Amino acid sequence: MSTTERLIGIVPSLALFAYFFAGFAVYAVVRRSIPADSEVAARPPSVFLGGFLVQYYVWVLGPIERTMVRLRLSPDALTWIGLLMSAIAGVALGMGYFSAGGWLYLGNGTLDILDGRVARRTGRQTRTGALFDSVVDRYAEFFVLAGLVVYYRDRLALMLTTIMALLGSFMVSYTRARGESLGVNAKIGSMQRPERILYLGAAAAASPVFVAILSPADPRPAHHLTAATLLMLAVTANWTALHRFLSIHENLGGAAPPAPPAP
Repeated sequence: MSTTERLIGIVPSLALFAYFFAGFAVYAVVRRSIPADSEVAARPPSVFLGGFLVQYYVWVLGPIERTMVRLRLSPDALTWIGLLMSAIAGVALGMGYFSAGGWLYLGNGTLDILDGRVARRTGRQTRTGALFDSVVDRYAEFFVLAGLVVYYRDRLALMLTTIMALLGSFMVSYTRARGESLGVNAKIGSMQRPERILYLGAAAAASPVFVAILSPADPRPAHHLTAATLLMLAVTANWTALHRFLSIHENLGGAAPPAPPAP
């Protein structure tokens, strides 16, 4: 594939990046006149996803969210659509369509934000809905990372890195859920699901731009930007899971598990 063909193929991705960067510039100018979103302000601070960026994204999604509330769209329907988007994203990434896969994954993350906000604003927030959303989140993340495992199947180091990122993402969620079931608040650590979606989705969406410039003739590029992001996720997600485990262990008193009863 020639450089021209690759550049033509990434035009939609470049247009989307331009839209969000333009919106970011506008928000940076007018943000002092915009009241902070209370839900975002209550979110614990994160090293990898600052409050300014989250406030911007909620602001830019505001018109979409208000339209969904007016139409009284079902939060569960949004969750189902997000799951479908992540499944298609996994297939696209496995086939090497990184731009489409990255944007679809970012779309899944966007719907994951909106389904909860729409549920709260329409009075349809339920425990069963929260359970459904959490389960779907795990499947969505698996689909995307499994697609990357398939793409990197002939590159052992990158495939193992992707598997470690998949393991870390599941352990981050598991340690939090297990800690909360034991009565310990485990919402700590920096590489949580919103951060993982943003970094991996944006890296995959932007990777073809770098491929078109640096290695346009490579029929099966390594997509080094995505590979580097997977390495970062593999390290930081597993570290976050370990951090949560140690924090939960300390809050529980660090006691050893009870011995089994004598036969």
